[in-house]
Amino acid sequence: MSKVPCKECGALILPVTAERTGGVCMACKSGIRKNIEASKDYRAREKDLEKTCTFRALWRSLHHRIYGEAGGLGALNQTEQKYWALNILEGEVYNGGFDQYFYNSSGSLYLLTVEALMEIGATDALSLLEQAKVVIFGQKSVPEDTVERRQLIRSLWPELPPSLDAIDKAYWEKFSRLGERIERYAVDNGLVEAQPVLQADAAASRGLI
Repeated sequence: MSKVPCKECGALILPVTAERTGGVCMACKSGIRKNIEASKDYRAREKDLEKTCTFRALWRSLHHRIYGEAGGLGALNQTEQKYWALNILEGEVYNGGFDQYFYNSSGSLYLLTVEALMEIGATDALSLLEQAKVVIFGQKSVPEDTVERRQLIRSLWPELPPSLDAIDKAYWEKFSRLGERIERYAVDNGLVEAQPVLQADAAASRGLI
């Protein structure tokens, strides 16, 4: 299915998402995009982060190993796979909601994502993911094959189930800081070295500062 550009920011979204939102991506609809891009030096800081942020460097490395070297997800170890799955979940749901998450190739990572959310203790986010799964698939398993999964979704839902809107909204409102847990997971498992802020947070949580 061809994607269409968001009317406000140009990000590519599914036609079904555009139909639900009046032609804008979920980030623009929820106001996240405007808040992010309000800063005058946003683009300059983004360029600096591309050079200095260890998490972005990690992401580029994982992406290259999966796609650039054609190794697929199996090129990553289990910890790296979970980190990848968590970031994919966050990106897809913020961009287009849970329907986009399950419709795109990201839906193939469902079981891995469930396991990863349990490991980082994100039980509320896990609950919403599982609620969305039940709304779309009922008691059926989520097919790992993307073509099969899309065919099943189309057969079950010629139009998107309206109850997904409430689940999407709950996710956007509650989990703006899920990214911090994902970063902490990367640090705690040695995927990146702790940044100064993260080190301070860790010390504070242990009562050291």
